[in-house]
Amino acid sequence: MGLRVEQVTKSFGETLALEDVSFEVSHGEIVAVLGPSGCGKSTLLAVIAGLEIPDSGIVYWNGETLQGVAPHLRGFGLMFQDYALFPHMNVFDNVAFGLRMAKMSGQAIKTRLEEVLDLVGLRGFEERDVNTLSGGEQQRVALARSLAPRPKMLMLDEPLGSLDRTLRERLLLELGEILRRVDQTAIYVTHDQEEAFAVADRVVIMNEGKVVQTGTPQAVYAQPASIFVARFLGLENLLPGTARPEGGRTTIETDLGAFSVSGQFEGDVTVLIRPNSARLDEKGKLKFEARLLEHSFRGTICRAVFEVNGTRLTFEFLSDVDLPEQGHTTVLSFDPSTAIQVLQ
Repeated sequence: MGLRVEQVTKSFGETLALEDVSFEVSHGEIVAVLGPSGCGKSTLLAVIAGLEIPDSGIVYWNGETLQGVAPHLRGFGLMFQDYALFPHMNVFDNVAFGLRMAKMSGQAIKTRLEEVLDLVGLRGFEERDVNTLSGGEQQRVALARSLAPRPKMLMLDEPLGSLDRTLRERLLLELGEILRRVDQTAIYVTHDQEEAFAVADRVVIMNEGKVVQTGTPQAVYAQPASIFVARFLGLENLLPGTARPEGGRTTIETDLGAFSVSGQFEGDVTVLIRPNSARLDEKGKLKFEARLLEHSFRGTICRAVFEVNGTRLTFEFLSDVDLPEQGHTTVLSFDPSTAIQVLQ
């Protein structure tokens, strides 16, 4: 079973922070709660942890309500962006803090610390002053402290937000691996879709206090449920169009011309053209003359902005692609079945 959040609503005065929020986290699953700042992510964690009382709705663990259960009796762990390490304690004492609060014996604490420090790659750091550690090492200490009491569920609130990009990307992979190695049920809160996609088994996308889409990272990226989700995930090629059903298909008129797509749509729609869908070999069924406005090297990919019939479109290619010179034209082609999604 695991965690079940059922129709939770929470207001602060006239501000509605959460509205009818429902989702589940199974045992051993890592679920990322993803959304922009102010969408209700941290309030949701506080409700689950018991730090805030919902106006309505119920939080369950293994089918039993947590209503009225004090935060320290829920058995959940919390890890924050600033790590909240005790600066006057060394690594051992920081990690041992929760175990001592649980009145474990000295030998049991020592054994457990050896296990978790080995797990996070800090064996031998027991006597180190936490103020002398790097950001990545402090993050590992915070993770070890969170895991040491064997929490039923671990909640991580923007845990990598204070790290530089290179270190964040490396620790993301390690963090997911560590959590899965111990079969740790976890909720990972972030505003960064790359973090969410890298670490999570499923994502819950929120906006303005509501859950707007849930699914695996692959499914959410492949089929965003709304214009908001598409834009939030960085899918910028959104065109207004007018849909007219014809038989079992639909013709959509846009500024780029007419598209024929499968499915039944009618009236005003938005067409998403996926950023990795453009071809330069003219072998796609749809073809457009496009002028290259700008391009930038992004490591393994090249990001290119084109003007097509007065519309700016952004596409991603492998970095060794042979692009035209800036300001010159080329032919972009697409396979409509994989390149185009209709949003209403």
